Order: sequence, then structure tokens, then C-alpha cells
Amino acid sequence: MPLVFFYLGSARAGLEIDQLRERDTRLLEITDYYTEIQGSISSIAEEKGVVSLTLKDNRIRKMMKGKWEEVLYEPPGIMVSLKECEGTSLKSLGIGQVVAVRGEVQPFSQARNPGEFDFKSYYQSLGGGFYPFC
Repeated sequence: MPLVFFYLGSARAGLEIDQLRERDTRLLEITDYYTEIQGSISSIAEEKGVVSLTLKDNRIRKMMKGKWEEVLYEPPGIMVSLKECEGTSLKSLGIGQVVAVRGEVQPFSQARNPGEFDFKSYYQSLGGGFYPFC
């Protein structure tokens, strides 16, 4: 019986690794492009003048050759970092509100040295994959 649990655990781990690889591949597709993400706000946090939103039910588009192109990937959660932009009121944001954010996508930094904090692994464990900046 323990052998069955070992094989089930191995299969699940393999599936999760495949999902992380898919996420990284999709991230590379939109890195270096001006990107628009539309989604529903599931959480809001503010620290040092920067507002972080977690969006769910997302739609992603990237600007290519002057046209918006749909990205066929719907991650479960996207973390967005916003600074106060001219003409934008961050105080009006609320949970459940649908927003569209445009900016550049930047992947989380990964630990380079043993024992160093790994932002990429931490935020991916929370369901987020990248930050577009306003």
C-alpha cells in the first residue's frame, strides 16, 4: 500500500513541475512586450507607496507590431504592482472589481546563492507569476 502512495505522489509532483514549466514558458512569451492584464481583484496590499493587487479570472494581451494580441494562457493568479499614476485613484480600488492594467512584465528574481530568499518560488507558491508595472 505505501508503494501506491509513493507512485501517486510522484505523479502529482510531475504534474506540478509541468505546470511550473508551462508558466515559465508563457512568462517568456510576454516578457519584453507592453502587456495588458484584465482581471478581478482578489486582494489588495499597500507598502511604501506601492499598491500590490492579486488578480484572478485573468485575460492577457500583448502589444505586437502596433496591435493587441491575445495570450492563450489563464494563470490562476497574477500579482500586479502599481505606483500612483497620473489621473488614477488607487483609493477607489476594491475586492471583486474588474481592472485592466498595462505595463511591462518583469519576472520575480530567483535565488542565486544557497540560503538566499527565493522570491520566484515564494510568489509562485502563492499562485502569482509576474509583475506588470504601471
